[in-house]
This record gives sequence, C-alpha cells and structure tokens, in this order.
Amino acid sequence: ISLCNSPGNVQKLCDGSGATPCDTNSLKGTCFKPGSCDKLTVLDLSDKLNGVLFPAGNERQVVIVKDSDYLGWEGGSVVDSSSVLKEYKLLLNGVATECINHNALADELRTSIQGVLDNSLGGSVRVDRTRSEHLADNGFVYYLTFYDVGDIALLTASFMDGACGNDFEASQSVVVTSMIDGALHSSICEDCADGIVQRGDFTTLEGAGDGLSGALAWNADSSSIKAHLEQLGDRVVTVSRTVLDKYGTIEWMVTFTKNA
Repeated sequence: ISLCNSPGNVQKLCDGSGATPCDTNSLKGTCFKPGSCDKLTVLDLSDKLNGVLFPAGNERQVVIVKDSDYLGWEGGSVVDSSSVLKEYKLLLNGVATECINHNALADELRTSIQGVLDNSLGGSVRVDRTRSEHLADNGFVYYLTFYDVGDIALLTASFMDGACGNDFEASQSVVVTSMIDGALHSSICEDCADGIVQRGDFTTLEGAGDGLSGALAWNADSSSIKAHLEQLGDRVVTVSRTVLDKYGTIEWMVTFTKNA
C-alpha cells in the first residue's frame, strides 16, 4: 500500500469563468449557443453542490406560421398586405409568452421564448427564421434550438382564442413540431469530492493524565504508536493500522492488554 498522502483540495484543472481559463484554441468546431459557449467544461464538488451540470443535448423544435388560403398579411411571401398584422402566443410548459407578431423577426421570437425560460426551466434558445412555401404557405418557418433544458414538452400555440388583440383567421395557423428531443448529460459529477490534506504531527496521544512525551507523524506506523503508548512501563498494547481510502485517511486500532 502506498503511504503517500493526497495533495488535498487541488485547484480545478481549468475554469472558463475562473482564474485559470480553459485553453480551447486547438479544439475545432463552432458553437451557435447564445451567450456563454464553452467547448470544455470541468466540474468539481462545488459545482455538484450548486447544481451545475455538464451541457445537455440540444432540443430542436420548429414553429410554422402559415396563411393556407393566401388571405394576405404583412410580409407574406406571396400575398403581402402591409397593413395586416396577426398575433399569437406560444406556451412553454404551460407558461405563455407575450403576444408575438405573425412575421416576428428571429430575435423577437427568441426574446419572447427566453423570457419564459428565464422564469421557469432556465437554459437558452436560439431562433433561425426562414421561408418555405411547402411548409408555411405565405408565412414563416422558425427553427428553435434549446440549450441546457433537457427533453422539454412540445410548445403549443394560441392564435384564435382572443388572447391577443389580432386573432388569426380560420385558414391561418401556427403549428409546432418536434425535430430532436433534448437530454440532460448522463454524468452529474456524482463522485466529485474535495481532496483531504493529511499532514503534520500529533502532539498529544495519551490517556488522561499520562503525560507522555514526543510527537507522532500524521501517518505513524503501528510500532511507533505502540512505543509511544508504552512509555509507561506497566502498559502493554497491540496496534493495527489501516489506510481507509485513496485520500490517506488512516485508522489505528489500539488494544490494551496490560494497563496498571
């Protein structure tokens, strides 16, 4: 058994927001996540206690806003009626966004959804807007990518119930479909632990009133413990020593076989 003690609670290998940033210059790939985007994540016990997790698998959903009968509205790909605006709300885990224009820009939709995330699930969302006459007649297609939320329920849309001031017409709609289910990372730093420093000497190891002299190393062997306790000539002990774990924790079992 190695008797080398552990180095104790060592500094985290690297920390993107700490004193020792992670050097990821040689790591390839591009991250489109809004805000903080780390290619390398290192967790320790403090992260575990604070509920910090490794990045989750991304959830992807698509929101399709369409005008199937080409009645026309502002920004329509075929029938553009500049004075016609329609509004809808999206519901995420039962929580509604603010009213959203049918032709909202990508960042406008992202802001509405992010507001709900900030007050419920956490995480972040990226939104990309495009056109597709096949998918969204006279309308818009929004691709939503959710980061660090795991597998969330499919968003639902409210667009003809008076929730907003400008309801959709009967042939206009908002449809949400799932593309990829997200998933939280399988590792939660369950075995993370701070190291323990076992150094220095015992300055006192004795029975009440013994008055024994001398110090003992933090990892003293059995014979040293025995010799120390048997300084009183009329005492005899047996001592066994066990190294309990990789951090250098040690247990001594002392049996007094003669003690005046």
